[in-house]
Amino acid sequence: MLVFTAMSLWAVYLLTSRRLRQTMSVQAIMAAMMPFATIAVLPVAFLRGGVADVHGTQWLYILMLAVVTGTGAHGLIVFAQHSVPIGTIGIIQVAQPAIAVGWAFLLLDQDLVAIQIVGMVLVIAGLLAVVISTRRDAAATADVPAMETG
Repeated sequence: MLVFTAMSLWAVYLLTSRRLRQTMSVQAIMAAMMPFATIAVLPVAFLRGGVADVHGTQWLYILMLAVVTGTGAHGLIVFAQHSVPIGTIGIIQVAQPAIAVGWAFLLLDQDLVAIQIVGMVLVIAGLLAVVISTRRDAAATADVPAMETG
């Protein structure tokens, strides 16, 4: 149920921000969305506990995550919605777990097991296939002359 709810909310977020992007700037959309995100997440953080256990530089890391991934990454998604089809954005989001494992290996000295590497290769290969196929279909459609009406 949690996964279904998260998926539904993500779809609503993408479609809503896409519609808003037609008439509003990225800054205005982000300024409206970030307080709602804070209101949604902050109670969960307090209810689950652990907020009182955060000290010193840990707050700096939390702030960096909020700015870089919360505001920066979502701002880039909203910016891209002006020119990139929503379906393409959704498909590209599938790569996030594979990329996260790669970054964890590179930056956090995490171990990789063979099945993770296979999964990462399959995800990236699948995404490349979709992108290449979509571009070929778009190019083929553009090359077909419009039918003339007599």
